[in-house]
Amino acid sequence: MKRLLFLCLLTVAFVLSATAQQKKNNIPLYTILEGKSIEWKTGTTEISKIDIKGEAECVSLTFKGQGGKATIKGVKAGLVELTATLADGKTKKCKVRVNMLANAPDKTGAKWQGPYKLSVPRDNWHVEYTIKGQEVHKLCAAQIGDIYVLVSHRDEGAIYEKFDYTKRFGYQGTFSGNSFKYYYADGNPIEKEGEDAAIAWFEEYAPAAGECFNYGPQDMVMFGHVATDDDDFRGEIMQMMKQYNRNQSQLAKYYVGDETICGVKCWKFDFRKRPFYGSEGSCYWIDPSNGLCLKCLRESGNGFEVTLYDLNYNSWTSDMRPEGGF
Repeated sequence: MKRLLFLCLLTVAFVLSATAQQKKNNIPLYTILEGKSIEWKTGTTEISKIDIKGEAECVSLTFKGQGGKATIKGVKAGLVELTATLADGKTKKCKVRVNMLANAPDKTGAKWQGPYKLSVPRDNWHVEYTIKGQEVHKLCAAQIGDIYVLVSHRDEGAIYEKFDYTKRFGYQGTFSGNSFKYYYADGNPIEKEGEDAAIAWFEEYAPAAGECFNYGPQDMVMFGHVATDDDDFRGEIMQMMKQYNRNQSQLAKYYVGDETICGVKCWKFDFRKRPFYGSEGSCYWIDPSNGLCLKCLRESGNGFEVTLYDLNYNSWTSDMRPEGGF
């Protein structure tokens, strides 16, 4: 009987020891969706650093100045283990699984057929669009042949830039009355004998030939632009899709129908409340023929909308005034 009692006590002790060890090694697991955030509480002591084990690009972390808590945001589907080192030297761990956003309910019944492809105009184009939330509140740009003109409207007035790819001249200036006053970036006026300076200004500031659209109305290409190895200009949606190896079928769940902007029946993709791989939630209106964005509305309320859209522009109009002062 004593032997049986001893075995029972030994079994209970083993179970209690195993349970304690399991609790000691038990790391909490949190599950979130791409673009969503959770708060991880580690106590009251300030977090000094957080080490990430696994696919670090799956999450973004904010913890500086937040005491014993960290904000974890899902960026890309995957699993990571986080180790927080506290100011007192102690550590806390957790695991985070980021799940891909599931297909959203199709409220409109609209089906996107695709495919999406960006084709940037190279010649004979003229666009204008209004901008909300930036220093430049209206931008106008046009190109005919080797002449490219960009007009940036600001509160203090409009700034005109002209690039002549035949003469390799570049000018910047303002318009007052019926005449231009052109000057260089340093504020000095252009004199008739200043051709060398105009050439130097062109060499420094002119966009690469054939890439004028990316230089001026670049907001219109942000949706579809994918950076090359030597390109500092980073796009938004298609850039992220390439980075995380997603195919275009992902776009279908954000498609909410068609809407007309500047006479063009546009695809409308709405990422608001469902951010795409950690980017700011935005709604885009896309020209299916070339992939250009004709309207963008951010969750912050900022954005832009095209008000003039001419891809067969063959004669300079008064708003661009490329001939004045040259």
